[in-house]
Amino acid sequence: MIHASDVHKSYGSLKVLKGVNLHVKRAEMVAIVGKSGAGKSTFLHLLGSLDRPDAGRIVINDKVPTELPANALASFRNEQIGFVFQFHHLLPEFTALENVCIPGWIRKQPDDEVRARAREILDLLEMSHRLDHKPGQLSGGEQQRVAIARAFINRPAVILADEPTGNLDSRTSQELHQFLLRLRDEFNQTMVIVTHSHELAAICDRQVEMRDGVIV
Repeated sequence: MIHASDVHKSYGSLKVLKGVNLHVKRAEMVAIVGKSGAGKSTFLHLLGSLDRPDAGRIVINDKVPTELPANALASFRNEQIGFVFQFHHLLPEFTALENVCIPGWIRKQPDDEVRARAREILDLLEMSHRLDHKPGQLSGGEQQRVAIARAFINRPAVILADEPTGNLDSRTSQELHQFLLRLRDEFNQTMVIVTHSHELAAICDRQVEMRDGVIV
């Protein structure tokens, strides 16, 4: 599903990634752990094709994103990769349901299908009673559940999550950990999660540690 081989990335004279190798199987849930500055988020951004490696090769679902032209890359990212960040990045003028629907609308799928799928995922996340609420009317945990649902709406091959519960209190974080497990089991989903949370890392199938730009 994911094959990263000898991936390097520098910003000016700063070498952030120094030959990272990672292979993730389909439906595997992998946690990337390590101290701040180890290169975890940089590597996740490369996996998500938000940036390009200086050297090395990344293959996702039998595609090499860096070899795709710009339009095809945008479509690949929309269809094959779901992102969850520490901050939810919801659009304040849209309801919870509409925020979840946005990637499906961008993909130009039928509106009724997109809304039905969004309701299904939000129901799994126990948010069916909050569909018409805007982000400002939701708690932090509820906002992040909407963000997670948005990541799943297009049934992507891979979910990439960067500190998905890093901005939440411990009880809300534990709830979201269980929701991530539920979604993984429901959709047979591949996930790579960057986290400082020992609790979240512990429920993943595998933990890998990054240190000084490499996986150790």
